[in-house]
Amino acid sequence: MKEVSDSILDIEEIDKKKIIEKIIATVSMVECKRRNMPDPQLTELELGVLKGISEGRNLDEIQSAIKLNNPNDSYHRVVHRLMKKLDSFTLAHAVYKAVKLDLVKA
Repeated sequence: MKEVSDSILDIEEIDKKKIIEKIIATVSMVECKRRNMPDPQLTELELGVLKGISEGRNLDEIQSAIKLNNPNDSYHRVVHRLMKKLDSFTLAHAVYKAVKLDLVKA
């Protein structure tokens, strides 16, 4: 009889561990969404554009650097990709998130 009760306790313990693991995973996911800090996979070009913006470079300087690296890209396309990858609504918000993620220095 003791063996049966021990096996029931083992099953309950395993179930508790699974439940706790699910709760931790859910809380982690919710916390990431709440903070809204993605883990972007940025290209060198996108990082360069972010650095240029954060350094205060003007549109013409950034656009000419983009054309040197990739003649088929434009400033607006790169910025659009950055905002999408960083899950931001404005360029300032994208730069803010990049600074928070240590992608660029303020």
